Amino acid sequence: IVAHDLRNPISAFVSFSEYLVENHNDFDEQEMTEIATELYKDSRNTLLLLENLLEWSKSQTDEISFTPKQMKLSQVCKEVVEQSAINAKNKNISIQCNLCETEDEATSTSCVADKNMIRTVLRNLIGNAVKFTHPGGEVSIDCERVVQEKYKGKETLIVTVADNGVGIEDQKQLDSLFDLVKKHRRSSRGTANEAGSGLGLVICKDFIERHGGKIWAESDGEGKGTKIRFTIPPMEESPKMEEECAP
Repeated sequence: IVAHDLRNPISAFVSFSEYLVENHNDFDEQEMTEIATELYKDSRNTLLLLENLLEWSKSQTDEISFTPKQMKLSQVCKEVVEQSAINAKNKNISIQCNLCETEDEATSTSCVADKNMIRTVLRNLIGNAVKFTHPGGEVSIDCERVVQEKYKGKETLIVTVADNGVGIEDQKQLDSLFDLVKKHRRSSRGTANEAGSGLGLVICKDFIERHGGKIWAESDGEGKGTKIRFTIPPMEESPKMEEECAP
């Protein structure tokens, strides 16, 4: 699946580039700008797919270290939203990060987690939401703290990435979004015909489960958007490097 999704855009990119080299004099400045924009979009989507593939392969061979540390989820979310701004702007989609750091523990987004993994999860979920939202739509990120008995009164963070895009009618699709090999997967083409493989959601599931959390999708049906939620349960920080290296 992944090899096919990589091969197609790369082959098209090579063929189109060759055509431009041989016939560039046939295009005016405006046409060249439009072509360059499309090439940029395709190459960026291919790069994101390749990055996901590399991260997934590392996770499958335990080459990615799991290092939970105290972090502010709101800060990481803000960084990812800024990185996603170009794609969202191209589709006139607004991204609203409703995570704000406060002194009130009830609304604080401080938690112990692996920052790199959570950043990857948010990047994939926000990118996926933009992909399946129509131009002029909205994507939002929210967070709440919930006390769970199994964690002896300690709070779990529940993060929601929601869009008002195409939605999902079939419950089987919802249940299999995080399984790369199941047949009832959501279409890999976005509202602007963006390509994809679904690998990003598989990585999200892997990284969240490493935190002892869960991830799932909800939708009220076709055309009614989708919400993807994940939990970050309480955990202890990893030992400091000095402690890890001690004899």
